[in-house]
Amino acid sequence: MKTTAIVAVVFLAVGFVVGLFIPPVFVTPAQVKQVKFTTDWAWQGVYAPYLVPVDKGFYSSRGYAVIVDRGYGSADAASKIAAGAYDFGIVDLAVLTEFNSKNPGRELLALCVVYNYSPLSIMTLKKTGIAAPKDLQGKKIAAPEGAAARRLFPLFARNVGINPQSVEWVSVSPALREPLLVRGEVDATAPFIDAVLTLKQLGVRGEDIVVFHYPEYGLDLYGLALVTRKDVIEKDPATVRVIVEGVIYGWQESIKNPDQTINFLRIKDPTVNATIEKERLLLAIDKLVLTPEVRQNGLCYASPQRLARHIDIVTEGMELPRKISVNELFTDRFLPPAEARRP
Repeated sequence: MKTTAIVAVVFLAVGFVVGLFIPPVFVTPAQVKQVKFTTDWAWQGVYAPYLVPVDKGFYSSRGYAVIVDRGYGSADAASKIAAGAYDFGIVDLAVLTEFNSKNPGRELLALCVVYNYSPLSIMTLKKTGIAAPKDLQGKKIAAPEGAAARRLFPLFARNVGINPQSVEWVSVSPALREPLLVRGEVDATAPFIDAVLTLKQLGVRGEDIVVFHYPEYGLDLYGLALVTRKDVIEKDPATVRVIVEGVIYGWQESIKNPDQTINFLRIKDPTVNATIEKERLLLAIDKLVLTPEVRQNGLCYASPQRLARHIDIVTEGMELPRKISVNELFTDRFLPPAEARRP
């Protein structure tokens, strides 16, 4: 009995000492920090990577409860983040450039450029007879009135040698854009390049789709980026760092295991077509995310030189009231070392 008692005392003593040096791995509800995050569009494969750090416990293990909501366009996301409805979100960098130019003192900062190439494009079908950009002369193109691809079309037209005034724009909601093209009511659309998957859902064969991707025609633009307000950066840099690392983690995991990522998407929205959305995700990874610049410098990287060109293009194309500086658009302050950002 004495031996048993002595052993029990020893175990208790050892447990107490060890407990002094090993911090608990849990956090109490009072310690959990709430963060609101918005994408810039509806639940599709390209937005599933932002669910990965939530569903795999990346944020919760660090004491954060991150709510990720779908968006309603980059301009809407930027306005909601600026107003404080969301802490972080995904915004197209062309839209962010315009927002910051028109809202001095309320500028948002990009923390991580997710799409190293812009997804902006003009899209059509072989049956229209449009085989090259010059064939767009005199055609009808459908797009929302404020769409970035529509706003920047005059520069695209100049680069390909057509008169931008010859094009007739048909203002439609994004939901109606591709159906109008399929029905032959317009000749082309001005969407993100992953709209090819929307056309496939409407029964169009991939080989019948024609895409003119803006970066391939002289518009060297960056695409979607993670953004936040300056006051969030000033008051809570630790949270900013965690969210940046979470976005990087989400994309790294999605590149390694896209099926897992699409499964998380199906949990969020059971109505999605998993096959189509996986193809959409892989298209974005191949065309927009894993570029030579990213393979060399890591995810989220943006070069000052390309950012300056981006600002020049958008300022001219959107006829902005003032030209912002690179430092008013992007900061790399919260990016981990390049090795930690390798895809």
